[in-house]
Amino acid sequence: MSIKSKLRAIVMLASTIAVILACAAFVTVDLIGMRRSIESDLTTLAGIMGENVSTPLVFRDVQTAKDVLGALHGDPSIVTAVIYAKDGRPFASYRALGGDFNTIRVHIERPIVFDGEVVGRIAVGSDLREITARLRNYAAGVLAILVLSLSVAFIVANRLQRVISTPIVQLAGLMGRVRSHKNYALRAPAHSAHDEIGSLIDGFNEMLAEVQRRDDDVSRHNQMILDAAGEGILSLDARGVVTLINPSGAKMLGAMPSALIGRTIPEFAPLTDRAAKPVVYLERDGRSIPVEYTANAILDDAGVSSGVVVTFRDISERLAVDRMKDEFVSCAQSVVLLVEDDLDLAGVIATALQAHGITTIHAPNGREAIEACAQRTPDMAILDVVLPELDGFAVVDWMKRHPSLSRLPLLVYSAKEVSVSDQDRLRLGPTEFLTKTRVSLEQFEQNVVRLLHRLNHEEVAGAA
Repeated sequence: MSIKSKLRAIVMLASTIAVILACAAFVTVDLIGMRRSIESDLTTLAGIMGENVSTPLVFRDVQTAKDVLGALHGDPSIVTAVIYAKDGRPFASYRALGGDFNTIRVHIERPIVFDGEVVGRIAVGSDLREITARLRNYAAGVLAILVLSLSVAFIVANRLQRVISTPIVQLAGLMGRVRSHKNYALRAPAHSAHDEIGSLIDGFNEMLAEVQRRDDDVSRHNQMILDAAGEGILSLDARGVVTLINPSGAKMLGAMPSALIGRTIPEFAPLTDRAAKPVVYLERDGRSIPVEYTANAILDDAGVSSGVVVTFRDISERLAVDRMKDEFVSCAQSVVLLVEDDLDLAGVIATALQAHGITTIHAPNGREAIEACAQRTPDMAILDVVLPELDGFAVVDWMKRHPSLSRLPLLVYSAKEVSVSDQDRLRLGPTEFLTKTRVSLEQFEQNVVRLLHRLNHEEVAGAA
């Protein structure tokens, strides 16, 4: 039942009770007065009848006494009348035609006095037909008054209940909209009267303002967290459509956050089906970026998944570091023969390679290089072409005649550019040619590490 119906029902019920009680009080007072009036009239009548029958009673004239009592026939409410002699025996009586003694409700007895002496008594009995007739009239009147009063009360209640119900109904409707749309910026219209309803509306609006303020604070705080997060964070609905993404995530995807909202991202679309791999590759500026992610389901109140929240991060640098670690591990404990007559340059190269865990054997000329190879087979050789005693060509020719050295990785590091024909003469195993004036020390280190890494991988593959 709505509050409008309840208020109408309360007013109608109160009005009904008030009208019934008022009518009942009025009827009760009137009936009590009417009964007293009947008793008074009956007492007066008994006195008059007693005076009229006193002489016949004294002279024992029964017929005259009955004639006097017969005058009561004109009053239909008189059921019976009896004259008693002084000794208490009935002297004469009257009984209305069709009268029933069971209907007697008022009974009056008066003494009969003759010359100052009580010579008998008279008893008169009456029913309450007048009261009964009046009750019927009252019932019809009360019913008419009740119907009219309730009709008026309904009209008045229907209008007056709006003073209370309208602001409450508006407040309930506002509460439903706030609950459905989570829009705490809504406000209930101000109530003109300064009463409890006005206080209720003001309190509700203040509560909404406080909730809105806290919600805005939480939203700003969450947005600050999203903006400050170095990792990408995005939310996908059940269809795989982006509903939220932070600036870091949008930057990884090469777009503004506003441009990604409402779109699907093919790399993350399978997440809603729980069939995606933990690493995906995002296309950006014509290159693939490796991205590692974690996905957590968004569950509604019924425990049903309505989407996922994805946290993803660019792992390009980590993969590069892992590769460097692998190369360092593969280069560790490697032995490199460094054939260089420039002692200062040889020291710089040896120090740089030592940082990668590479051991260098330095030979300042071709003859000592051959002696070093005869004592221990290196994992790789770095060879200058122009050398004292034996040059680089002689060293390579010697190595080619020894099976353990014929496939040795070789880095020719010469001050002058080596011609194509000379390159063919200097090739052993995997061979690269660098000109000292054209490459930096870092590039030189990378080439050495790459050759050793390639050698180790080929050894692992051959063993497998």
